[in-house]
Amino acid sequence: MKYVLVGALATGCAGSPEPMAADFSPPCKDEAPRGNPDDYKRAERSGFEISKPMPCAAGEAYIRIEHTIGRRTIGMARGKRDGCLKLPRDPADATECPVIHPQAILVEASAQLARLRIETKGVGLGPCGDIDGDYAALNLSAGVASWKDAATLEQIITDLLARYDIDGYVGASVRGHACVR
Repeated sequence: MKYVLVGALATGCAGSPEPMAADFSPPCKDEAPRGNPDDYKRAERSGFEISKPMPCAAGEAYIRIEHTIGRRTIGMARGKRDGCLKLPRDPADATECPVIHPQAILVEASAQLARLRIETKGVGLGPCGDIDGDYAALNLSAGVASWKDAATLEQIITDLLARYDIDGYVGASVRGHACVR
């Protein structure tokens, strides 16, 4: 079988166009989340402490959502997988997965947002998070791109923490679009 190289680049040959200079400028610019913080209304819910949005760079914010009661806990240990990575089959049986990894809650919250066709901004290190810090410093969260969707994300997270009877906290983040530089 013969292979033929098609469209080979010829430079310096008579009649060939000069190669174009590469443009390495970013194709986009950083954008803040859509809307403004006034579009978000924090809920009051028994058994929960929900912080005011903690503002960060580029208009982003982290909202800590803590369930202050529960038979299960959130795994907060650094450097190892602490807790079940998936939510238990039976929310009422606290002996099944007594410790829940925060990722299990955040991934489910993000999946529920996607089913509602709400633009998500990933899960993990939240705005103002410190990758080298302890659990509290990470600001682990699921994110949305618009302030108007922050209350929906908050509701989803509080519902999950209550349904699975989990004592502890994770967060909601409101993020814009950041270009990779």
